[in-house]
Amino acid sequence: MPLVSKMASSVIPLFEIPTLTALYQLGRLSPCETTETPNAIYNDKISLIRNDITKLEVDAIVNAANESLLGGGGVDGAIHRAAGPRLVRECEKLDGCPTGDAKITHAYNLPCKAVIHAVGPVYYTSKRQNMHTNFLQSCYRRSLQLAVKHGLKSIAFSALSTGIYGYPSEEAAVTALDEVRGFLEQGEGDSLERIVFCSFTEKDEQAYEKYVPEFFPPVERAVECTTAKNIEPAIVDVNEASVLENSTSALQRVPATPEHATDSESHATSLPSPPTTDPTIEAENLERQPDTKKQKNLTLTPANMAPLVDNSQIKSATLHNPLPLALHAYIWPFLVIWPAFFAFYLSSERYEKYMQSSEWTFVWSGSIITLQSLIWLTTHWNVELKALFTSTKARDVRSARLIKVVPVANAGSAEICPLRRDNVGGKQNVSFLFQKRRFLYNPEMNSFAPLSYALDEEPKPQLRTFQESRGLTSTAEITRLSQHYGDNTFDIPVPTFTELFKEHAVAPFFVFQIFCVGLWLLDEYWYYSLFTLFMLVVFESTVVWQRQRTLNEFRGMSIKPYDIWVYRQNKWEEIQSDKLLPGDLVSVGRTKEDSGVACDMLLIEGSTIVNEAMLSGESTPVLKDSIQLRPGEAALEPEGLDKNAFLFGGTKVMQVTHGTASEDASDTVPVHASSVEPPPDKGAMAVVVKTGFETSQGSLVRTMIYSTERVSANNAEALLFILFLLVFAIAASWYVWQEGVAKDRKRSKLLLDCVLIVTSVVPPELPMELSLAVNTSLAALSRYAIFCTEPFRIPYAGSCG
Repeated sequence: MPLVSKMASSVIPLFEIPTLTALYQLGRLSPCETTETPNAIYNDKISLIRNDITKLEVDAIVNAANESLLGGGGVDGAIHRAAGPRLVRECEKLDGCPTGDAKITHAYNLPCKAVIHAVGPVYYTSKRQNMHTNFLQSCYRRSLQLAVKHGLKSIAFSALSTGIYGYPSEEAAVTALDEVRGFLEQGEGDSLERIVFCSFTEKDEQAYEKYVPEFFPPVERAVECTTAKNIEPAIVDVNEASVLENSTSALQRVPATPEHATDSESHATSLPSPPTTDPTIEAENLERQPDTKKQKNLTLTPANMAPLVDNSQIKSATLHNPLPLALHAYIWPFLVIWPAFFAFYLSSERYEKYMQSSEWTFVWSGSIITLQSLIWLTTHWNVELKALFTSTKARDVRSARLIKVVPVANAGSAEICPLRRDNVGGKQNVSFLFQKRRFLYNPEMNSFAPLSYALDEEPKPQLRTFQESRGLTSTAEITRLSQHYGDNTFDIPVPTFTELFKEHAVAPFFVFQIFCVGLWLLDEYWYYSLFTLFMLVVFESTVVWQRQRTLNEFRGMSIKPYDIWVYRQNKWEEIQSDKLLPGDLVSVGRTKEDSGVACDMLLIEGSTIVNEAMLSGESTPVLKDSIQLRPGEAALEPEGLDKNAFLFGGTKVMQVTHGTASEDASDTVPVHASSVEPPPDKGAMAVVVKTGFETSQGSLVRTMIYSTERVSANNAEALLFILFLLVFAIAASWYVWQEGVAKDRKRSKLLLDCVLIVTSVVPPELPMELSLAVNTSLAALSRYAIFCTEPFRIPYAGSCG
């Protein structure tokens, strides 16, 4: 499959990215003493820029990915958001990628043609094995090899592993430049026309500016540098004229600037500016630019680039306002159609002329009722049609009352959710609830996003933020967080039997079967019709009971509130676990048999032994150690060094160590970094990081609830089979109609026979058989204590086997 992508509306073209030759001429890079041989070809091939890598119009960009390839924070998250949900779906098929390797995908909504996902090393972990340099070198080499293999001419690297993976920027820059230089010298990169080092942070930019001259020195300084080091002057295979021509080639393509600027200033002002998150600086830059440039940059501001709902599980979203009931599509057209029908029916003259008989009266009235019913039913079958028939699009969030949310495939059903407006701390919030997650509106980004937690921030917070925590210190803070995050519970309401049956009764297959039963009754098949109707109702009832039982099981997974010690307002107090809030400092003790950890926490003092069978399926106890001895200025590494400092909601604490030689020696408990006295129950101390459905257990429960509920086997094959039979059914109906008209049979009876022939293509038991194929598999798995969170994969597994 060719690696192609959808072009972005506003991007940074390759000719606007300065080469090293241009940067040396502009004085942006300072030559240094080096043993490397200057090479004009390399300097025209290598570029250096500080900008957003998702804006670069190159053939391939290199993403600093994690081993799952499913997105994360920083540059990884930005690339996935810009590329759109299809990138995640393609990455899911790659089955991850080991550290030091790289894999390639399409770029989708990005302006490049491909994305190369390179998994860099976690610095401190890999350094212990003395593999950090080897892994990082491998990332760059594998990325370059993939670019050459797929015929890509230009490639842009982000600064691999220098974010939350903790690789020092200068070490990473030296490794990257050394590996690229070696790749070019070995002749492997001859087909590459441009290699771009794209930094987003200032520390990465400074690291590259410092070490680029050491690995790629300017050609015109060759004699000076080598003389200074008492090295024989290098013979460069390029004459002086060609060197100058190559050095200025990139600059000749840069757009012109005002006439009063000098040559160097002209070139410098034309180069892309480094990124900034300060809106005031962005506004000032726009004011100084020509109108065309303003329009280009305006489309690139975060507010305009962010989707309406910024989440990898959401495919799209639109704002709406509800229409009055009389203006719904299944109401207002029929306010005209029904009076028109009765005008013909009640007028004897029109009746004799157009309807002629009671049979045609029945056909016309039945057709109108069927059409109106179908339009009403489509609002239950399809959210897109519901939005079209019952609402209008809104211009902005301020005027909207509804939002239509469409998740990615197999992540639940689309919904139209009401927008909720409330006032928290004097600030009006706009939010909506979708699949038990609250999405909050950010006016600056003009986008909704799930509730943010300190754990999700980029860059990650420093460890001292947690080590020096004194919990929640004021009533106002507690009230604000309580309104913002809500209770620490799994609120899973179980609908009544009647409510669920109404939902099943409007399902397409069920409606079709009821329609068929009605036709059979008209054809005087009384016993068969009534028995089929009874069978349909009983089957749907069993499905409803099954759903109720499943929802009750989910409710049973929630942890019943229990007393827990929490440090609030500078003192230890006992509260119910369902009242915990992010930021609370709590005491972790052994959990009871029927209980578990109340939410996701970060251990800051002491250690525990935990059973995580609920999450991982492994019953082997896991040792959890605190971040107490980690340096406070280090960034939190949830997937790295600090992975074993997290306690996940629902897991069971089997043993607690709180730092004393014996449980009675409470006076020897070490003082916490924030001088908080030890908890009364001598438990390990932890900071609450996530609550409710945002915890690991909550995410698992949410996945099980909202993964595709109605699943049947081989839907595509069944549809093709039905369409194949439908061709013969239509041909048979046409033949029956022709013969019936020739023999002057009763038209109503003839029409009924033709409709019955067509509807017989879909036997009543077909949906039951298709559903039972999956349900039987689920029952068989449940006997082995295996719960399937995504039953839609069972038919695929069968076809693979």
